[in-house]
Amino acid sequence: MDEDFVVENIGKRIAGDVVWSRDVGASLRKWREVFGVSQSELARTLGVSQSVVTDYERNKRNPGSAFIRRYIEALLSIDARRGYKVVKELAKAFAFSFPFIVDMRDFVTPVKLQEVIV
Repeated sequence: MDEDFVVENIGKRIAGDVVWSRDVGASLRKWREVFGVSQSELARTLGVSQSVVTDYERNKRNPGSAFIRRYIEALLSIDARRGYKVVKELAKAFAFSFPFIVDMRDFVTPVKLQEVIV
């Protein structure tokens, strides 16, 4: 599994879910709960107080794109320390685990099979 590819794409999907949600706070809370992370653990990782996390999740503060990115990166970082348990499950659910060739026409010149298979 190409970890960077999977983690980056899961992060993008989570970000899309949060940004396009009608209730951003509920979406942030949902993802924190999916990752099994407490508010206090997330706050420590973010370097903020727990009340800041609570305020965002209750829509008392409006998160900008920078905060949403940090929030998601913190969840992914915590999951990395836990062996990517949630990321692995999400990768299965999202039906990808590594980059793949969609069409052989992606290659301009002929390529030997040994060059493609890792």
